[in-house]
Formats: sequence, C-alpha cells, structure tokens
Amino acid sequence: MLEKQYDIIIIGASFTGPLMALSLINKNPTLKICLVDKDKVKDKKVGESTSDITAIYLNRLGIDEALSDQVKKTGLRFLFKNNNEFSSPTQKSIANGYHLNRKSFDKKMIDKIKH
Repeated sequence: MLEKQYDIIIIGASFTGPLMALSLINKNPTLKICLVDKDKVKDKKVGESTSDITAIYLNRLGIDEALSDQVKKTGLRFLFKNNNEFSSPTQKSIANGYHLNRKSFDKKMIDKIKH
C-alpha cells in the first residue's frame, strides 16, 4: 500500500473546508492538503446564502469563477442601535452576499483546490 503524505487534513469538504484549504494554499502554495468528506456527490441545497462579511472574504479569496454563477444579493443592510433594520434593495456594494447553489459552488471550490 502506498502511503500518502499530507501537511494538513481537513475533515468536511462542504463550505468551510474548501475555504480553509484555499486560504492556506494562498499563503503557502506548496502545502499538500487532503479534504475528507462523507459524501462523494454533494446534494443541491436550497436557500443558503452568505452574510455580507462572508461575501467580502469570498471576494478576497480570488474565487471569481466559483462565484460567477451564484446569485449576488443586492442592497445594503443597515442595523441601528435600537434593533431597527433598514434594507436598501438598490444600493450595490462589495459587501453584498450571495445566494448559493451549493452543489455547483462546492464542486467548483473542490476543483480549484485540486489544481
């Protein structure tokens, strides 16, 4: 049996596993990372979306191709001290989140890590 050597093993290849792997690879491209997941094929998940802060992180990771077919939320949310919230459907920002098709997003993320 051949023994494989990895620098890091990440258990869970859904949303955060590939993001962690990409973050590590961006810092050190020579890392050998293994993603382990219980599912061979990801199901299509409906109704998932990212927060505004997560969207900023995703945009800075350089994964434009993985985000290109995702639906970008529009508008900014303003939260006030007295727990009132105002949402603007027309004000676009780099902080707008995404409505994710997790099946296609997860596949593109894993494919990006393989290369």
